[in-house]
Amino acid sequence: MLTIEVSDNGRGILPAPGQAGFGLAGMRERVSALAGSLEISSPPGGGTRIRARLPIPPGGRAIAAASAESMAAGAACPALS
Repeated sequence: MLTIEVSDNGRGILPAPGQAGFGLAGMRERVSALAGSLEISSPPGGGTRIRARLPIPPGGRAIAAASAESMAAGAACPALS
């Protein structure tokens, strides 16, 4: 299992009336397509935490490691494209 977590200490997720976008919905769709799970929360005290858990298929460890390195560098994840 590959777990990727991103968090901050900002104001959390606030509803944005009238704002169009597919950011979180797109993340959910992509993670779901890979049989994974996505958790999005705003912990008490502020901030946002996004945690994706993805199964690693046999022989897929190298791809998972490359994807994690790319995401940490701010690049798009090739396995989720």
